[in-house]
Amino acid sequence: MYQTKAGRLPFRRIVKKTWHAQALGLYMLFVGGHAAEHVVQVVQAFVLEWARTESGGILGLWFPELMRSEILHFSYNMLQLIGLLLLYDGFSGRARRWWQVAIVLQGWHFFEHFLLQAQWLTKVYLFGAAKQTSIGELLVPRIELHFIYVTLVLIPTVAALVEHLRRAPDEQPAA
Repeated sequence: MYQTKAGRLPFRRIVKKTWHAQALGLYMLFVGGHAAEHVVQVVQAFVLEWARTESGGILGLWFPELMRSEILHFSYNMLQLIGLLLLYDGFSGRARRWWQVAIVLQGWHFFEHFLLQAQWLTKVYLFGAAKQTSIGELLVPRIELHFIYVTLVLIPTVAALVEHLRRAPDEQPAA
């Protein structure tokens, strides 16, 4: 692949400098929409007392089979991790440290979905389970677990965004 003198792909340089604010805004809409889906799912399950299998968020009302498939969740979590990695170079200082925390947490969340996807594809289930099971599910049921994961990733992401936006323009990292 073509790389710049600095060894970075041109796309990363564009995301870092030219379109960082726009890419960050789109990314936050993407992440915020996902978090809202999990809030709705928790409300459906625990406030409205819907069956867990029927508590699929807003999208689950229209596309219940898609929401039950692992490919959607795996793909979303992969895109979220890629977004975190692509936007990373545009952060510095405390904002960068918060962004790093989000990357690590999202990396774990993606790994969990990788395990679920692999089980879905192979029909070989971990831990002697009768269905796809993640490591975290050994401790916490899936709806609650993924709400926790989404929240744990969202907190440092928002903290990084706040720190990033608080910086004066002259303190922003150089290209």
